[in-house]
Amino acid sequence: MCAHEVVATGLRPEDFYSERHQLVWGAMLALYRDGRAPDAVLVDAELARRGEKDRAGSPDVLTSAWDQVVTAANLLYYVREVRNAAMLR
Repeated sequence: MCAHEVVATGLRPEDFYSERHQLVWGAMLALYRDGRAPDAVLVDAELARRGEKDRAGSPDVLTSAWDQVVTAANLLYYVREVRNAAMLR
C-alpha cells in the first residue's frame, strides 16, 4: 500500500479538530478518489467548487500549510497522532 492509500484510508475529515483542516482534508480526499494528486492549486479549486473556500481560509493560508506538509518518512506517525487525538475527543 502506498503512502497516499495509507493516509486516504486512515483518516477521515472529522478526525481533525479544526474545521479548516476538516474541509481541506475532505477536498484532498475527493481529489484522491478522482485519481488526481492533490496540490495547493487543486485543493483550492475543489474547496471553491464545494462552496467551502471562505470557511477553509485564504489561498495564502493553504499555501503556507502546504509548505509544512510532513514527509512520507513520518507519515504513519502523523496519521496515528491525528487518529489518537480524535479518539480522545
